[in-house]
Amino acid sequence: MKQLIIFLTFISVSLISYSQTQDEIDQLEAEKVFLQAKIDSMYQRIDEIDLLLGQEFNAEDKLAAMIEKYGKKKGPMISDGRVWVGVSPDMALDSWGKPDNKKRSEGTWGVNETWYYPDGKYIFFENGRLSKWKD
Repeated sequence: MKQLIIFLTFISVSLISYSQTQDEIDQLEAEKVFLQAKIDSMYQRIDEIDLLLGQEFNAEDKLAAMIEKYGKKKGPMISDGRVWVGVSPDMALDSWGKPDNKKRSEGTWGVNETWYYPDGKYIFFENGRLSKWKD
């Protein structure tokens, strides 16, 4: 009888622990969806700002803005439309502009994102940093 009570107590504690763990997983999943929506909204706002900047700036203004934003070494390269390994998504947007299409995948390895441009050009990001491209 004593063993049965211990066994039933163990099962009850295990079920409560499982239920709490599942609740935490559900909360994290909901938070992930919320944060992804927020990130998507921020990307959309960045695209809008990039479009406005592109309309208002001529080449000299863009060069000055990129130097101010990224410094004397990287600013001219971004203004000239160049990318390199390690570039951030913001730098890529300022360099190549808004892509025609984006694909994103997440897994235990992290987050991968590919931006597609006309004429077969693309940029591939691994965990928020450019790792390869084709221009």
